Amino acid sequence: MQRDWDVIRDLLLEVEALEPNTRTGIPIIGRGADEQRRMNRAFGQNEDADTKICDPERWYHARLLIDNGFVEEPLGFPDTHPKEEVYLISLTWEGHELLDSIRDEEVWKKTREHIGSTVTSAALDIVTQVAKQCALGALGIA
Repeated sequence: MQRDWDVIRDLLLEVEALEPNTRTGIPIIGRGADEQRRMNRAFGQNEDADTKICDPERWYHARLLIDNGFVEEPLGFPDTHPKEEVYLISLTWEGHELLDSIRDEEVWKKTREHIGSTVTSAALDIVTQVAKQCALGALGIA
């Protein structure tokens, strides 16, 4: 699966909107809804339980954000839950920095236009540098 910067940006915005020290973060299950229903039936649970949070694409991108230090999950969470589940509770300093560079809708639109017109995908450094240039241009500095 390729990185999708729109999904990454959306997840960062969702996590930032959480109340500080929240116990109700953002749960995401990497299994498909049909697989979750089968598991629920096997364990005698409500068949549709948790199917609304099943999204393999969002799970993949959430895992990338966690593994690279942009988003935190609760302490001990990976040890107590299946690997197909993530639970996002807060942004790290690096997560705030990344989001600040791509938060503004107009800057994000211009960033995507610049990147999309020249390459099919872009590394983190390129995305943030292009976003910073777009932001500086919006401020009349560049």
